[in-house]
Amino acid sequence: MHRHRRVTQIKQGFTALHGYETPASGDLEDGVDILAESGVLGEFQSAIQAAHAASAQIAAGTAPEAAQSALYALPMATRIRCLFKMDFAEAQYISELRSGPAGHFSYRRVAWEMFKAVERQHPTLARHIRVTDFTKPIDLLQR
Repeated sequence: MHRHRRVTQIKQGFTALHGYETPASGDLEDGVDILAESGVLGEFQSAIQAAHAASAQIAAGTAPEAAQSALYALPMATRIRCLFKMDFAEAQYISELRSGPAGHFSYRRVAWEMFKAVERQHPTLARHIRVTDFTKPIDLLQR
């Protein structure tokens, strides 16, 4: 009998309290800040802060669904604290899938850190994970 396993995820409510990620590190060389170099860092920060403020304003509304609806205004770069409990195969799958260059920079970093945690605990098993090194620049011409 084939049983499906589910990753258990324990998380706090989605909130802007933990700030947000910027694509200034990780998939770029040390010292490179792509938003600052392109002149849009201030605009990026303003847009994120405006979205967080709009979410708070929506949540303060009187409608019964206001708090839940406000979550949709939070950008994907918003940080959320959570705890994942999984076995090796699940950690391998998530690390391989979410560390790839096509992924959003915020969860690429998390997938890489998840791999590094597995590598510290189980170095022999970690050798079999085909993870994309988040700390190296992306070569879009490489497959």
